[in-house]
Amino acid sequence: MPRPLRENPPSSAVARLLDAEAASRALSVAALPRPESQIARSSGADHRHPEIVVQDANMLVKREFVLTSATDESLCQLVDLLRRTTGARMSASHVLRALILGLSHARPSLESEIRRLGSLRLPSNAPDKLSDRAQFERRIAAALVAGMRAAASLDSRG
Repeated sequence: MPRPLRENPPSSAVARLLDAEAASRALSVAALPRPESQIARSSGADHRHPEIVVQDANMLVKREFVLTSATDESLCQLVDLLRRTTGARMSASHVLRALILGLSHARPSLESEIRRLGSLRLPSNAPDKLSDRAQFERRIAAALVAGMRAAASLDSRG
């Protein structure tokens, strides 16, 4: 049974939009009960967001990334290459998920290559540090490529 309101709700739509408490309640994520079959297969909580209980392994999570114009162009070219060569209509999200699947498969060899990098220091985001950031990302990219080369092949049928 719903509980009674303590105060009258705002009468105008603008007042409701500006109600911080209502916005907070609307944005909170409630943990939903999971079927028994899923409880046995997963630990249940997302470790980055402990308030979220994963309901489905195929749940889509929206992320935002900041790319340079060069990396954006590279991503667009990669997506276009895959579209043209395969004839499949796909988005950058499809390509990114495939890249992450491949990287995930290669994790053991990636780890050994990344260890060879040693300690790294994240360069400043200041405009005059563009070349430092590019060199930092190039070192990481080289380790990722070496790790992917060293990995066992991934069965595409699986």
